[in-house]
Amino acid sequence: MIDHAIKEKLDKLGDRNVNRDKAPQLAQTYYKVLKQATLNIPLGKFDSVRYSLVRLEPVTGRRHQIRRHLAHLRHPVIGDINYGDNKQNPFFVENFGFKRLMLIAKSLSFSHPVTHEKITINAEFDKHWHQVFNVLKWSFD
Repeated sequence: MIDHAIKEKLDKLGDRNVNRDKAPQLAQTYYKVLKQATLNIPLGKFDSVRYSLVRLEPVTGRRHQIRRHLAHLRHPVIGDINYGDNKQNPFFVENFGFKRLMLIAKSLSFSHPVTHEKITINAEFDKHWHQVFNVLKWSFD
């Protein structure tokens, strides 16, 4: 579990009337590494690049919590221009051929506000995800 309080980052326009001296808020995210891969391609001071597919389950719901928690661990989300890595992001564009935030909500569940029925929405990985999986030789049997 990542248990790291997050200082709220305020939007200049939308949050102009909010207390700017608010203390950091409790923020917790469970994580599990599902897959790992190394590409023997030098980048910066490193001899190779390494990637992980991680399952994350936020306990709290802070703005950009997942992205900020992973950046705090020095494992930022690929394509994250706010909290990401300024060497990995261009490398990823050059070697994988697309530029996007590599973060997906595979499954979301909530209680319907009127009926209280549990609603679950599932999503599949798109072509960009499968392209990455192929390069990294990750299969899901």
